[in-house]
Amino acid sequence: MVSRPCELLPPQRPLCHAKLFLHSGSHTLATFVDSGADVSLIDEELALQLGITRIPFSKVISASALDGHLLGTVTHQTEPIHMLLSGNHHETIQFHILHSPRLPLNPGVPLAAET
Repeated sequence: MVSRPCELLPPQRPLCHAKLFLHSGSHTLATFVDSGADVSLIDEELALQLGITRIPFSKVISASALDGHLLGTVTHQTEPIHMLLSGNHHETIQFHILHSPRLPLNPGVPLAAET
């Protein structure tokens, strides 16, 4: 028997489950994968609700959508968080904290460092 940890929802965007292991316990959240984001994002209200420690950036970072419009500014990131994605991928991740209630958790794929 093959399990399906991801479901396809219109418009064919894969929805998976991410389990965050925090000091307060573990929390499972739905998230889209392959969103095109080059950083990982978490909604500021969700970070507050989960009691995630916030670490300030030394300077404000602008967050823009793929079409170039400004989504907002980022002043903090989360502490390192252990995450289990889609039931089999483990990583320790830090999220940029941004007001994003429509997409509260978005694990991005960092751009490769230029050589």
